[in-house]
Amino acid sequence: MPVYEVNNVKLFYKINGSGEPIIFTHGHSMYHKQWEPQVKELSNDYQTIV
Repeated sequence: MPVYEVNNVKLFYKINGSGEPIIFTHGHSMYHKQWEPQVKELSNDYQTIV
């Protein structure tokens, strides 16, 4: 599982595709999988980061 750690906080991230990056963020009570439809479609032409 890819994790970025800063100031004792671990942040999960997932990268798909290649090209110009698009970063997807969500609110505190949301889940990264909410972006699956957009990531699936956009990863063909862009690098998606959730």
